Amino acid sequence: MNPSSTARQHGPRTMAAPHPGPGTLSRSILAAAAAALLAALALFVAPSASAHDALIGSTPKDGATVSSALDSVELDFSGALKPIGNQVSLSDAEGAKHDAETSISGNTLTVDFGAALPAGQYTLVWRVVSSDGHPIEGTTANQEALSFTVKGGAAASSAPAMSSPATAASAAASTEASPDPSSAAPAAGSEQDDSSGGLPGAVIWIIIAVAVIGAAATVVAKARRQGGSGR
Repeated sequence: MNPSSTARQHGPRTMAAPHPGPGTLSRSILAAAAAALLAALALFVAPSASAHDALIGSTPKDGATVSSALDSVELDFSGALKPIGNQVSLSDAEGAKHDAETSISGNTLTVDFGAALPAGQYTLVWRVVSSDGHPIEGTTANQEALSFTVKGGAAASSAPAMSSPATAASAAASTEASPDPSSAAPAAGSEQDDSSGGLPGAVIWIIIAVAVIGAAATVVAKARRQGGSGR
């Protein structure tokens, strides 16, 4: 029989598509799951990182010299502050602490010293809770503390807050009630982290898990379709 006629009768043979092995399928599933997880984390982390408020101005300005009596300062932030966990600490060039009380109106923190400050150099360390529920602070370490100089302050005879035993006891009690913001974080602000900074953590992880499972299921279904068409 003529070989060419036999080839025409049976026609050209077709090669079946190779079926992906278990190792290839597993690697594909892991790659898809990792991609879905990274995408979910990116969506969660990016808004959180940019949500914190920041100090945008103050009265007086940082480094300013005030020639008139000064009994209060104002700190302005980029968002409305929460009225919890606010702490300040005012100290002069010798390290003596001075009493200060705080109040909030919108995005402004007002620090009231009760009386005009004596002439001298001062540093105000602060800690507030931003609109997203996270505490932010200004310290000498992060260069966000407010520093200013008073020239037209109270009379020179006015003693610092720590000059007499009675005043020292009063200042110590005030310090216990309002600890140095640079040494302790407000518990109230920490409690707000999970409740006001977007979706709760449990919901976020459920969304991530669903995304990973969905990606893995898609890869498995695609592999099965390819395997069925190659048989």
